[in-house]
Amino acid sequence: MPCRSLLYITTAKLKSLIFQLKRALKIHIKQAFLFSIFEQIFKMKKKKKKIVLIQDNEDILNIMDEVLEDEGFDVTSSLTTEPIEKIDEIDPNLVIVDEHIKGTKKGSKVIEELKSDPETEDISAVLTSTAVDLPAKANACKADDFIEKPFDLDHMVDVVKKNS
Repeated sequence: MPCRSLLYITTAKLKSLIFQLKRALKIHIKQAFLFSIFEQIFKMKKKKKKIVLIQDNEDILNIMDEVLEDEGFDVTSSLTTEPIEKIDEIDPNLVIVDEHIKGTKKGSKVIEELKSDPETEDISAVLTSTAVDLPAKANACKADDFIEKPFDLDHMVDVVKKNS
């Protein structure tokens, strides 16, 4: 049985597997010891980190979404700020917002509001834009980082991993 499949074993199956291991190996190992081994295996499985991705361009949104999904992230992507309204439900590790999103608010304002709310201030935020003064804008709205467009996909992934 591959190790990966061990991550999806129920408690009943785990007990059965322990019993079979004991019989097959004819070794009387304490059940608690085996449970601790399997517990360590379960802890090694990391939960997918959640990313809220809001961009102004559908093509860029789709590319970023696909790359981040391929990297193992759970991505909620949108061309609007709708996911921000559901931030408590989504409970993301990171929010990536473009400065020029559709609607009445700029991305920096969205991040500023997240960072000024005690409920969401600990969520990491990354501002993206083609703006020349992006570093200053990111700093002013208290973004944790920024990604200048156009960007290298490897750089984007590095920034996301660093901040999620």
